[in-house]
Amino acid sequence: MSNIPFAVADVVLPAELCPMSQTDCKNGMSETIGPNRWGLTFHHVGLAVENTEPATRFLAGLRYEIGPMVYDPQQNVNLRMCAHQLMPDVEIISRATGKSPLDKLLSARREGLIYHLCYTSRNLEITLQTLEAEKELRVLTISKPKEAVLFNGRRVSFHLITGIGLIEILDEGL
Repeated sequence: MSNIPFAVADVVLPAELCPMSQTDCKNGMSETIGPNRWGLTFHHVGLAVENTEPATRFLAGLRYEIGPMVYDPQQNVNLRMCAHQLMPDVEIISRATGKSPLDKLLSARREGLIYHLCYTSRNLEITLQTLEAEKELRVLTISKPKEAVLFNGRRVSFHLITGIGLIEILDEGL
């Protein structure tokens, strides 16, 4: 590989760390996956809570715009997206009636916890191939891509990455 550096946000990576063609590396972006090694762009933090009221009150006090509560039958959870012009978006997630993916988490942490980071990808398949090919990362798919009510039917998937934790990937591909 060439020694052409790859720069993102004032960080220069050696060319061998750039997953794109050298032309794309020079331009700092790939048409296929995006401006970084895995084609991921930060989207929001997922906050799991037993009771949404304290989290909603706190975020409203920080001047977040509090979105409506949405029920997601695929995951059996209630979701509320909170947006801010200067701070990261926060998704408040709470259990619905019946079995939920939050059951174990919230039984151990009743006060709530940040339990996932969400990223978007323009090409989910290539992003996952690139992540899974990384020898230093162990990627375990927890939930395969499926349509999400909160994101107007766009696909989301969840992956556990050793040393990082749980990430959600929101597919922006068409």
